[in-house]
Amino acid sequence: MRNKDLTKKALKMKINALKMLKNSSLKLTKQRVSLVKVLFEKGNYHFTVEDVFNEINKKQKRISLATVYNGLNQFVNLGILKVVKTAGDKVFFDTNRSSHHHFFCK
Repeated sequence: MRNKDLTKKALKMKINALKMLKNSSLKLTKQRVSLVKVLFEKGNYHFTVEDVFNEINKKQKRISLATVYNGLNQFVNLGILKVVKTAGDKVFFDTNRSSHHHFFCK
């Protein structure tokens, strides 16, 4: 996929996620908006809570690990993200909500 196409797709995904959040019973807080922006800047992507926490802190946004954890789980409940559990106890989140397979290699 070309970079321009990825940027358009990522923007569309981000707008859709923000609409879903806005239409939910959750408040549209700065922390939740920051999470959405980081989560969808790369389009379809897999990540852990720690990945998101580290990325947000690189961007000098102040947010706790507990807020990231709670926010991601709230997004799963709203259908904004999917959760992917591996054979171990590692949990990944996925911005691609369509039906697809996952492989995990150690």
